[in-house]
Amino acid sequence: MRDGETIFTAAVAIFLLAALAGDAALQGHGLRVLGFPAAIGLVTAALCFCRIVNRARTRDPAAHADSGSPWNWHAALYMLALLAVLPCVYLFGLIIGLPLHAAGCVKLRGEGWIVTIAASLTALLAASIIVVLLGVQQPRGPLVWP
Repeated sequence: MRDGETIFTAAVAIFLLAALAGDAALQGHGLRVLGFPAAIGLVTAALCFCRIVNRARTRDPAAHADSGSPWNWHAALYMLALLAVLPCVYLFGLIIGLPLHAAGCVKLRGEGWIVTIAASLTALLAASIIVVLLGVQQPRGPLVWP
């Protein structure tokens, strides 16, 4: 992992912790609701911090050199594909949108149909648990079913 990727990951973890702190202050949610995401954010931020400190201690200049070009088109395409979950879930709801998005991302990576169907079924199971068992309401977009 390059230094910029480590710093970006740490920034996302810190943003997550700030959002959770804001939720606790504004909504009054306690550790029962926010404990797991807060623990993940703290562990991620701590690991990134340790990695940055270890990289700073390394005296070898080759260890700090980033490999490859500064702009990776494949990584940008995959990031856009991951962000496509938002319109998919808005348009189709969780039950259809999440498996559809998972199938699209897996096919974009060049996987075969068996892996794509397995990923889609896994996303369908996760979305079904969220909507049916946990009772979370789906977004009400224009193509939402049911």
